[in-house]
Amino acid sequence: MKIKRRVVIDLSIHFISTLLLAVLIYRISNNFFYAGIVIFGGLLIDLDHFVDCYICFKKRIKLTDIFACRSLQSGKVYIFLHSWELIIVILIIALITKSYEFFIFFLSLSLHLFIDNIQRKNHLFYFLIYRFYKEFKADVLLPELKDEF
Repeated sequence: MKIKRRVVIDLSIHFISTLLLAVLIYRISNNFFYAGIVIFGGLLIDLDHFVDCYICFKKRIKLTDIFACRSLQSGKVYIFLHSWELIIVILIIALITKSYEFFIFFLSLSLHLFIDNIQRKNHLFYFLIYRFYKEFKADVLLPELKDEF
């Protein structure tokens, strides 16, 4: 299995940052459930990579396909959960309902997406509307990864 070096670095950064936020939330709240929400949100957002792989291969997905970024071979990149619009909706729900759980979920997703966003040359990439406007074309949205298509 050939795992892309940048994928290992990305996963490590997400793991460490999510863990640090979970510890911080626990220290503030003394509540393991809230820390669990952080971990859930920090990992849940990446499930959309499985969807991209399924759309690309139309068959059972292997972890090797995801770690090797093979879904980019389709020429499309969807990652629907990686969306500032979704995160804004979650923040609005948190504010309307005055829910600590939704706010913590918002923080966790925001941290993940912020880290992803600073790694991209195209800082509009994580707006779903923008990806839709660009027809989800990987070569347009992720020119820095063109050698992986």
